[in-house]
Amino acid sequence: MYTQLRRQVMKKSLILFCLALLGSACQHKPALREAAPAPAAVEAPAAATARPAAPAAAPALTAEMRTFLQQNDLSALWQNKVENRREYPAFSGFFGADHYRIGFVFSRVTQDAQRPEVFHVQGKNQFKKVVTPFEGTLTVTQIADLDSYMDLDSVAMRTARAYTVTADFVLRENPAAKTAGVFRGTGHLDLYRTADGTMDQLIGMPGVADKNPTKGSGLLFAGEWTSNSTGRRKPVLLANDVFVIAPAVLKDFGIGERGGEINPKYAKLGWTAIWENEEWWAEPGSGPVTAQAPADSL
Repeated sequence: MYTQLRRQVMKKSLILFCLALLGSACQHKPALREAAPAPAAVEAPAAATARPAAPAAAPALTAEMRTFLQQNDLSALWQNKVENRREYPAFSGFFGADHYRIGFVFSRVTQDAQRPEVFHVQGKNQFKKVVTPFEGTLTVTQIADLDSYMDLDSVAMRTARAYTVTADFVLRENPAAKTAGVFRGTGHLDLYRTADGTMDQLIGMPGVADKNPTKGSGLLFAGEWTSNSTGRRKPVLLANDVFVIAPAVLKDFGIGERGGEINPKYAKLGWTAIWENEEWWAEPGSGPVTAQAPADSL
């Protein structure tokens, strides 16, 4: 009986030893291959209603891109100083889940003397009649050739090249405002440059330039705003021509011939006449904070 009991103990001990050995092997077994990364989400303008995914690390600028920036100051184009097209530099878009209207102006854009890919920005935004100053940076991460139709005379067209400049933006509202926050995201600038050095935004016809990163508007910004006080986040989508981004955000936004008028049903969201020449950014008292919005308006 003693022998039988000893055999059972030895058998149990052997089983426990094997289980321990197997567990140890499983813990230290190297992975056969790394897990495949999740596919990147394809974000359309409609995705401005959701929090954008964190941007992937941008590739370093090539020597050719840096040379382009050293030889071509894009400050005026980022600032929206475009010849023969706009009477004022403002651009507008959709803010928050309800797509309320917000206006932006870059009142000053300067290129950094040491880092040509960095542009320092000062400006203002208007939301629900409240004007708030901000300042920040545009940091170029990519310059790519753009295959797009250019409405130029035949001589200029033969020598012109089109580009899309992509930049990360960080715009910090004046912290003295109770509703201040920070806008972060990605901006796109479509431009052309002729052989004689003439540069301008590349504006395309609707339907023809839909494949352009700016949808043919010349400038497009997409990102989100984060409240300094609460951490609350709201999406933002802006463009030179709001009609090119509106169809993916608000249904039947444009009405009338060629959709050039705003649907009256969106007046409650601040969308009235788009072409009004109201220079809200030049209003008196545009110091650190021109007005205070109710705490719950943002």
